[in-house]
Amino acid sequence: GFQEGKAMAARKRKHASLDGILNSVSRLHSALGASSTVSRREAYVEEVASHYLLAAPPPQAKMSMGPPPPPGAKEVCRNPQCGRSVFETDSRRGDRICSHCGIVQNMRSIESQEEEHRSFADDDKSEGRKRAEVQRGGASGTSVTEKALQSAQNIISASGDADGNFSESENRRLKGYHEKTRTLAQRMHDLPSQALENALHLCERLVKQEAEHEKQCPVGKKCRLWKRPKNQAITAAAVLDHALKKMLIIRQWQQWSRYLDLLDVQATPGDVKRTADVIKELLIHTKFPCGADDAQLLDEGRDEGEEGEQGSSVVDQRAALLPLVCGQLKLPFVVESRARAIITRWTLEGIKAVTHQSVNACAIVRAYEQIKREAAQHPALQSTVQSMPPLDMDKLSSVVGLSRATVEKNLRELPAPDLTAASLP
Repeated sequence: GFQEGKAMAARKRKHASLDGILNSVSRLHSALGASSTVSRREAYVEEVASHYLLAAPPPQAKMSMGPPPPPGAKEVCRNPQCGRSVFETDSRRGDRICSHCGIVQNMRSIESQEEEHRSFADDDKSEGRKRAEVQRGGASGTSVTEKALQSAQNIISASGDADGNFSESENRRLKGYHEKTRTLAQRMHDLPSQALENALHLCERLVKQEAEHEKQCPVGKKCRLWKRPKNQAITAAAVLDHALKKMLIIRQWQQWSRYLDLLDVQATPGDVKRTADVIKELLIHTKFPCGADDAQLLDEGRDEGEEGEQGSSVVDQRAALLPLVCGQLKLPFVVESRARAIITRWTLEGIKAVTHQSVNACAIVRAYEQIKREAAQHPALQSTVQSMPPLDMDKLSSVVGLSRATVEKNLRELPAPDLTAASLP
């Protein structure tokens, strides 16, 4: 009995010692308090934002490390506003990323982990430290884009050089030509953009030629090439006409007079033509025909020499008003086509010296009459004739800018040509 009591007392002392140890550990944890709440996962080094440029965690890295999370506990996102536990691993960098908010969970040191090889020193010419540059084989200027850019640069350079070579009065004149040319081009809704560019370059060349003529002219200001219209808009119209003819686009002088009316510039077709003739001679000659009579005009259809410009034919010039007049009278294309055939026949057989407006008006009347007569023999024309509006002579005369008496007088002097059935449109 004594031995059993002794053994029981020893076991009680052993349990008391174990309880004391456990109680001591519990008191130690309680004493640490809030200082041990930081997870062992958080680094104690300085942290920076990851290469994803996401927000860095709260500045808790300097706190003492606490105990590791218990086994089986879920790892929570370090973003306090997220709290999710679903993560992905970036196979490129090994970063652990929250699938919900995208915050990188692992931490990086502020020290760079890659060696950089960059240099921005202009005096460093080594191959590995050159700045970005375009490497291309072959001769420069071989592509269409490079040629276009080079052409634009040449135009800008030429313009700059020209401004430097011109005197103050010549610069003012050139600016006036450019301004009036652009203003007139804006009123011409069907003017190609290339024609405007060509006209602006012709204005510059015209000023150069005018200055050169002033140096070479032995006659002085009495020379016909010295004559310039008072309003520069007339010069702009003549230059645009020259640019359009280089593109084989014909405008009648009557049309240019109407364009100028839109700018409140009073100019007759003859004024525009005389100005265009003078400009044409200035542009195509290096030795100017000074002192010539004012009545001397350039022949229609003459080759432009250095310019390589093919002048428009007489038929094209005489028939240029047909689309405009037939369009305003709402006549079908068959009338326009027949009228052009009539003008061609008149030109080949010889025609009296009348204005182009009279020729177009008379050709339209003759074409209208012929188609009306031939509709009985050609069934294909019957539907066209039935849809044709009646020909109003007063309106026709108004469109071409002539009086009705003048049109009727020229009709008596321009008989209808005998066109065969083969010539029908």
